[in-house]
Amino acid sequence: MRYGKIQGRYSIRIDYTDESNKPVNKKIKIDNVSYITAGSSITAAIKNDGSLWTWGLNNYGALGNGADYTKTFKVDSKPYNILNDVKSDSLGEDWGIAVKNDGALWMWSSKNESYTTPPIHVYDNADGITQVLGNESISLVLFNNGKLYRFTAEESLSLVMESVINVSIYGNHCLV
Repeated sequence: MRYGKIQGRYSIRIDYTDESNKPVNKKIKIDNVSYITAGSSITAAIKNDGSLWTWGLNNYGALGNGADYTKTFKVDSKPYNILNDVKSDSLGEDWGIAVKNDGALWMWSSKNESYTTPPIHVYDNADGITQVLGNESISLVLFNNGKLYRFTAEESLSLVMESVINVSIYGNHCLV
């Protein structure tokens, strides 16, 4: 998927190229969207009711819907409800992270190379989270005490630095 953009009030258009490099355009019908994020090959929307919906290229389980697409990489234009009670999320290349309203941190995709991972709970009592960010290979979590942590699908939270005010991430670069 190259980009996604909101069109009108209730539909989202996605443009991407298929396996033969031909442009494809599909409309996604989804309503009551309060927040939308785009990853390398997937898109996620948080609805007003806190439900998290994903669609796009399901590389190695990137949609978090439990479907196994390890052999056929196809773009799925059907939105899947993968979590509820979500307040924020961030997407990487083939995975995503979300913070629920109770402060719990959740992650999906390529955990232990199972490639069919629905969202799993990775951290509790995270009510001090101010930012979650993802890039192609890692996730960053900033707490309101200024501590910045990173984690990947293979390792748990590890402290990166302290006294951080804000973080920006793009590709393989991070600005603190």
